[in-house]
Amino acid sequence: MDYRCFLKSNHLLRKIAKEVKGELGVFEVLYWSGDELHFTNKPHKHTFYEVFYVVEGEGFYMEGNVQHRLTSGTFVCCRPGVMHQIISDDGLFMLYIGFELKAPLSSAELNVKYLELENSADKTVCHDSHETLTVLMWKALLHQTALNTKNDKDEFIRSMAYQFLLSIPDNFKQHKSLPAKKRTRRLGGKTLSQAMSYIQDNLSSNLSLIQVANYVHLSPRHLSRLFFEERGQSFSDYIRKVRIERAIQLLVTTNLPIKSIAEITGFKTIHYFTRIFSKEMKMTPTFFRKKQAG
Repeated sequence: MDYRCFLKSNHLLRKIAKEVKGELGVFEVLYWSGDELHFTNKPHKHTFYEVFYVVEGEGFYMEGNVQHRLTSGTFVCCRPGVMHQIISDDGLFMLYIGFELKAPLSSAELNVKYLELENSADKTVCHDSHETLTVLMWKALLHQTALNTKNDKDEFIRSMAYQFLLSIPDNFKQHKSLPAKKRTRRLGGKTLSQAMSYIQDNLSSNLSLIQVANYVHLSPRHLSRLFFEERGQSFSDYIRKVRIERAIQLLVTTNLPIKSIAEITGFKTIHYFTRIFSKEMKMTPTFFRKKQAG
């Protein structure tokens, strides 16, 4: 594939896909771009996300004081507010995009995915990403845009762009689900779904492993094992995640007092809610609400 033929696609994408949206949320794309020879730049930071993919060349990516090697196939996420620098004496052939998630118009699930990415410092560089889903979608998007000479596929291209942006955080997850052992997937999956639905419907109550296990007619030990096998997380981790997601949704979409949100999402006190929320999101609920309001 000759990527040089697709650099012109970025000019078209700037017109077609400045804002892309789908069921889970809305993205504002600040730029679609590419550079055949990207040389060393000065240390800098953005107020938005920037991801780039190295097509050809070698160099280094500096994030703070940490140096990462750049080679063909490297996929990088530059997070908002993080100082970074690209170093290359011979030049890198790169594709890159700058974008923001419109939090108030997006689901709690998508907000959590991107906030987890923003707060993660463990994994922001992926090597050998030629055949990852995200990079393959990026290649396909550029190809389809280049073929869209009559502008009759604009909606399809925006849909592709949305799926591409939706997939980005999955490349930088710090923890992957544990491999599933041989098990009765259908029965276990159905039971786990029932347990998860019960949790969603009863978030405001003091949920316990014994209580939920009794509801789905399993032993607490069996239900706990199901969460680990199917989701790669503990029962308590799942409940905490769901409560934080619901809290984010309420903070963004309502004017409810913080105390009311704490009660609705099952936190015992506003102080406990603030402590857990701050630990997960690296900011207090009040500051998070102000930040999302602009």
